Amino acid sequence: MDIVTHAITGAATGAAFGRPVLGAVVAIVPDSALWLRPRLAAPPPLYKAAHGALAPALISTFCLLIFDTEIALVIFWAWVSHIVLDIPTHGKLWSPRLFWPRNTIVFEQFQEWEWFNRSWFTGLSIALIWSAVWLLMCLVLPES
Repeated sequence: MDIVTHAITGAATGAAFGRPVLGAVVAIVPDSALWLRPRLAAPPPLYKAAHGALAPALISTFCLLIFDTEIALVIFWAWVSHIVLDIPTHGKLWSPRLFWPRNTIVFEQFQEWEWFNRSWFTGLSIALIWSAVWLLMCLVLPES
């Protein structure tokens, strides 16, 4: 999915905890392995690691030791939002490797997104639903 959609979805997630900026930043971090490089033919190892289930679990656990629970939850759920959006919007080559370091491709039936193709609309739909749920949580979660 595109970086703007990731940021918006992360911001909605973080807003439920009163930290929309943190959520937005964390939601774009998994793609940071690509920021300084031209368009690559295949995902680098750091990209694969960042798109596995182990990454948000380890990073949020580490943050839990340093910061409070609220920050760790924002980091976990904003990172997960990135992976969830990438599942239907990435084809076999760029598909999230959920079981990294194993290179198992779980979701190979999807196609790479391009602006306004079917994968992009699927991702956009998921982003809207994800964001709506977390924004509704703003009404439910107690203020810190």
